[in-house]
Amino acid sequence: MRLIKEINRKVEREYVFVTGQLDIDVFYFIEKIKKGVDEKDNMSYRTNIQGKMTSYTYFNDDLKFTDIIRKFNKYMDSNFMLPQYDLKDSWGYILHPGEKTRFHEHNSVYSGSIYLNDCEQPLYFPEIKQQVIPKPGVFCIFSGWLQHGCEINDTDNFKFGLSFNMNQF
Repeated sequence: MRLIKEINRKVEREYVFVTGQLDIDVFYFIEKIKKGVDEKDNMSYRTNIQGKMTSYTYFNDDLKFTDIIRKFNKYMDSNFMLPQYDLKDSWGYILHPGEKTRFHEHNSVYSGSIYLNDCEQPLYFPEIKQQVIPKPGVFCIFSGWLQHGCEINDTDNFKFGLSFNMNQF
């Protein structure tokens, strides 16, 4: 074997990371998540979320959720040059004490999380050294390829949240 060249380096890459807070009907979404995690097509304990989870498309047609997504899309379209995208997945989850979300990334133009209650189990983004502490209405929007996850929930609180992926079409 004759090698001509071998390069093994990281390439800097632009990414999007936005946090904020929404005025959101947390009780509506929490109750809907509680129902969704009990439906037969739930994804509980079968994904990177090592807790209870609705189906991947559970909120795709929910009018309150899609209203939030329209606001996010308006912001993203006004501030970033992104390829055309559409809502692919939107799910809810509950992490009980002792549960976590494995570190992972998404194959999406952008992804996001919206929190529905207080919990001291932050969402970490190790590559960019950022974290998001869950509080009602706190959200983050980020480039889908950014690795993210949560360590074990060592609090006494459940964590309720919504997540979504916007995929290129």
